Amino acid sequence: MELALSLAVDRKVSNAALSLGFKKQELIERALLVYLDLMKNQIDLNKEFTSLDLLSDEALINFEEQL
Repeated sequence: MELALSLAVDRKVSNAALSLGFKKQELIERALLVYLDLMKNQIDLNKEFTSLDLLSDEALINFEEQL
């Protein structure tokens, strides 16, 4: 897979790879895996908030019906 990076990003990746002793490809792959794990956690959290919101609405409706 080819990945086109802007010149500024490519320079930062090159500098980081050099400083850390990684190849650019390895650094990019590691960075993407970390980012994707963070996004999965965010997606899971959003799903949980949505479920809690639905349960809260249902509880409020049930409470109002009992008044």
